[in-house]
Amino acid sequence: MAAHRAPPAAPHPHSKGFTLLFANPAGTQRENMTVRLGRDNGRTWTASKVIHAGPAAYSNLFDLGRGKAGLLYEHGRRDRGERIALEIVTRKALRR
Repeated sequence: MAAHRAPPAAPHPHSKGFTLLFANPAGTQRENMTVRLGRDNGRTWTASKVIHAGPAAYSNLFDLGRGKAGLLYEHGRRDRGERIALEIVTRKALRR
């Protein structure tokens, strides 16, 4: 599980607080690494995207600036610890 909280660069019409990015394996068996976007300090999630549909584990989110974040996470085909990957996530991609 990883989270990154940042003040919005420009006020969003639906913003009620800090923008929060949250990543975790969203499945019941540590699978489906998902990134979620919230605009109200994490009370609700307005957008989400599955980054890896298979086994996944520990993750870390970090700000890259200009609406981008890096997600470093463990994943694999059969086991969640087979590989470590870096995915660049944009707020724009989460809104789709």
